[in-house]
Amino acid sequence: MRIVAGKYRSRKLESLEGEATRPTADRVRESLFNILASRVEGAYVLDLFSGSGALALEAVSRGAEYAVLNDKSPKAFKIIEKNVDTLKAQEQTGVMCQDAHNAIDMLADSGMKFSLIFLDPPYDSGLYAPVIEHIRARGILETNGIIICEHRKGSTFDIPFDYRIYDRRTYGKTTLSFIIEELVS
Repeated sequence: MRIVAGKYRSRKLESLEGEATRPTADRVRESLFNILASRVEGAYVLDLFSGSGALALEAVSRGAEYAVLNDKSPKAFKIIEKNVDTLKAQEQTGVMCQDAHNAIDMLADSGMKFSLIFLDPPYDSGLYAPVIEHIRARGILETNGIIICEHRKGSTFDIPFDYRIYDRRTYGKTTLSFIIEELVS
């Protein structure tokens, strides 16, 4: 796995071995960041189920101001730290080893808000809806921010009534859903 574009372009990243994590394919990551192009520069990014950290590190490579990389797995946490060290991206990143709900609470308590939030939990975990609801309840998504969910093609999940999926793209067996808050005037 490698960084696709930006200042860390072509730099290799390590990932966990085995079936426990499913790194986002380079071509899906490239398509995702082409869609988000104008929103990445200067963004504050949260990757709640970070795995290797590839999504958040790709965002930093492409000009994100800061990224928080979280994964509850101690093994993933070590890989994330190693990838951050390899890129020498410590000043632009924060790394956490927390359950997603605890991470959201800690970030909300510190006053952080994010313009891009990546959610890529294990596909059959049932975590999409409760984590999105927790993000909404704790207010960590900036106004006009986007939650990007990577999930299995054809799968569905509930989202809060005041959020909506504004775009959905499928790449092979993977679907990306782009969720925004519905602003009521």
